Amino acid sequence: MLDVNDLIISPNMKRPVVEAYKTLRTNLQFSGLNQELRVILTTSAKMAEGKSTTTSNLAISIA
Repeated sequence: MLDVNDLIISPNMKRPVVEAYKTLRTNLQFSGLNQELRVILTTSAKMAEGKSTTTSNLAISIA
């Protein structure tokens, strides 16, 4: 279950985990240079591997 403490809250924070999400965001932006990305799928093999946390933090980073 997603806990609010798992969210990066502010994209201006300077923590290694925030920088990792910014890197992921930038890589996704560059992967869509020739064609706009409209859908991003987050998946894993089993439950509780951090899909919701990753998706939420990526959304904060993009916003």
